[in-house]
Order: sequence, then structure tokens, then C-alpha cells
Amino acid sequence: MTNLPEKLQQLIQTKADIKTAIESKGVTVGDATFSEYVNKIKEIEGKEWSVLSLPIHMTVSSVDAGVTPCLETLPV
Repeated sequence: MTNLPEKLQQLIQTKADIKTAIESKGVTVGDATFSEYVNKIKEIEGKEWSVLSLPIHMTVSSVDAGVTPCLETLPV
């Protein structure tokens, strides 16, 4: 189990990594506090977040006199 100083160091490194990631998207973080990072992230321009869409097709098979849909992914 990590001790408190190790956890604090990990938190400091994580903050630095997040700052680097934000700035790599063209937003200046400067001396912003960690709680202000959310606003910096919102400043990142670009494609809106979306759900990954995968191609699928549906087949229907007869099972015990009932119909059961079965989803299969198509090879890409």
C-alpha cells in the first residue's frame, strides 16, 4: 500500500500530466488552480464527444417456436 507522501507525489504528477494534455490541445493553463482545470478543458475546441458507432447487422432465427434477435458485428 502506498503511503501519504507517495500518494501526494502521484497527485502532483497527475496534475502536471493533465496540464500538459490540456496545453497540447492549444489551451493555456498557466497558473490556473487544479479546480479551474475543468474550465480549461471546456475551452478545448474540436469535435464534440460522441459514442463510438460500430457497424452491426441483425439476423433473426427461430428458437422454440419463438423469434430471438441476434446481433452480430460485421468484419471491418
